[in-house]
Amino acid sequence: MSKAEDLQSLVHNPLHRRDFAKKMATGALAIAGVAALPGSVELLAQSITDVDILNFALNLEYLEGEFYSVATTGQRLADAGVGITGKGRAGATTG
Repeated sequence: MSKAEDLQSLVHNPLHRRDFAKKMATGALAIAGVAALPGSVELLAQSITDVDILNFALNLEYLEGEFYSVATTGQRLADAGVGITGKGRAGATTG
C-alpha cells in the first residue's frame, strides 16, 4: 500500500480516528495519574528551565510543520528540502 493510500485510509476510516482518540485519552489519564503522586509536581517544576520550555515550543513547531507537510504533499520536511537544523538536540520525527 502506498503512502497516499495509507493517508486516505486514515482520513476516511473512523475506526482509526477512534483508536487514536482512545490512545490519547489513555495517555492523558496515565499522565494525570503520575502527576497526582505526592511531590511529583514540585520535582518536575524544579527541573524545567527556560531553555527546556523554548526547545519544547520549537519542537512543537517542527511537529506542526511536519504534520501539515505530510498531509498536504506527502513529503516530510527533510524530503522537501526544508532545513530543520538549529541549536539543540536533533532527532527524527516519529509517531
